[in-house]
Amino acid sequence: MTWLRRTALVFAGCAAGLVLTEGAARLLWQAPWYDELLSAQRESETHRYARNAWNLRDRDYPSPKPRSRISLRRSTLWTPIRRS
Repeated sequence: MTWLRRTALVFAGCAAGLVLTEGAARLLWQAPWYDELLSAQRESETHRYARNAWNLRDRDYPSPKPRSRISLRRSTLWTPIRRS
């Protein structure tokens, strides 16, 4: 055998070993942390947090705007900038 064939055989053997080991680990190992993670996520989804205008869990901060501008959050249609 040439050195190229031997090298290819070694890499193929390593790849096959990794694939078989990964498959066996996924089939046999049960992760208890996954169940805890799911229950923690379910609890956090049912808890109602107070949200601010940006849908963040924080207090509402004032957002002063010049009088010549229209807030896009309150406007449903596009409106041009009003100049006073």
